[in-house]
Amino acid sequence: GAVSVIKDGKKIAEITEPGEYFGEMSAISGEPRSASITSKGRSKIKRFPGDKLHEVIQKYPDVANHLFKTVVNRLSQANNIIVKLASDRAKKPE
Repeated sequence: GAVSVIKDGKKIAEITEPGEYFGEMSAISGEPRSASITSKGRSKIKRFPGDKLHEVIQKYPDVANHLFKTVVNRLSQANNIIVKLASDRAKKPE
């Protein structure tokens, strides 16, 4: 099922594809998570301990490759949103 990503009480994203994951930023950086996840219905969630990520990456380089592609993809999407918001803001008359 789909899950919503919630930050400061607002939905900021939605994860709808089977096999997608979340929480990777916290696992990579070691920082506390910055958002929460809410299921929009029946979902099957598998928990992976973030402190084991570095060990898994060393053992399975394909996991690292997939993880980095996902992070880059999400960063690119975030950048596109920022550019669009800045452009829309610049077009508004003051």
